[in-house]
Amino acid sequence: MAGILWAMMMVGCIGIRSAQRDVVVRPDDDVAWVTLGDAYRRNLKPKRAREAYGRALAINPDNEDARAAMAKSAGRNPRVVRAALRNPNDDELWGDAGDYYVSVGRNEEALSAYRYAMTLDPSDSEWIGAVIRLGGSESVSEMLSDPSANLSDEALGDIGDYFMGSGERERACEMYRRALAMDPSDDEWTQRVSECEGGAISLAEPFIEDPGMSGMSSARFGSPQMLQQQVFSNEALLRELGMAHARAGDLGEAQKYLHSALLIKPNEEATLEMYCAVTGRGRLDILEQLAEEVPDNDELLGEIGDQLLSEGRPQEAQVYYKRALDIDPSDPEWTKKLQILEAASR
Repeated sequence: MAGILWAMMMVGCIGIRSAQRDVVVRPDDDVAWVTLGDAYRRNLKPKRAREAYGRALAINPDNEDARAAMAKSAGRNPRVVRAALRNPNDDELWGDAGDYYVSVGRNEEALSAYRYAMTLDPSDSEWIGAVIRLGGSESVSEMLSDPSANLSDEALGDIGDYFMGSGERERACEMYRRALAMDPSDDEWTQRVSECEGGAISLAEPFIEDPGMSGMSSARFGSPQMLQQQVFSNEALLRELGMAHARAGDLGEAQKYLHSALLIKPNEEATLEMYCAVTGRGRLDILEQLAEEVPDNDELLGEIGDQLLSEGRPQEAQVYYKRALDIDPSDPEWTKKLQILEAASR
């Protein structure tokens, strides 16, 4: 039995690679997102699976496969709701109840469940994102106006991203400003606030040659050094710059920008695929290099384990899953995979 599970894990890792490539090529294809969700589910990544199914439903609310998958992940029947009612202080169960209601098209009840989960754990961005996605932005704003809502600048920035993704620019900008006020040294919030205020990328005041602009405050302009720091802290912009250089045939510059993007977000599939293509190197080789440069990222170490498993190298995969578990002992994915591989090796 353990050997069968090990084989299924190996096939699952290969399936994830293929499905990830498909959504990179067709980001607006709800069927491709369902396929990715299925691949994640088979490979013991339930949270990523739910996110993929959610993306599919956001593109096409009538996708029956996505609805059925969400229902299955939530327990497929109202027992998950009863479990939440029996455990009024468990935000995870209330989030599962919200997933169930979404899966059966009962969005108002889903919104209520997610709202309650959010009040139980305001720091969990999964519930906040679900509330915003279902039209509950006012609830999020009310929660944030409560002085007892003690959120970090990273949490506020994540909420800003959710607002921006739903087209609520003003609310998003308010979150970025609050994040910047909490951590003025964070280049990411400086850049987001600058974008909100329409600040153009320009040189500092001493380099302004137009006499008509000489009286403008230098606070609106960044030095070349500051602007460069902002560029190299923005993963999405670095990826776009790398791809632009690759399209222009400048592979050296493309490698530089793509590598910098991967140091910020090592698991971004679109960047990884492009970096493989530009450098001509294998995926495993690149992942191992990134693990040396970003040694405390358990998701990256797990990704290497998955890659090794897909190549039929379970003993080496175990080493990386153990390292991932050492970094994050609370992640059930690494525990489950190690249990399966250890059972298969007996």
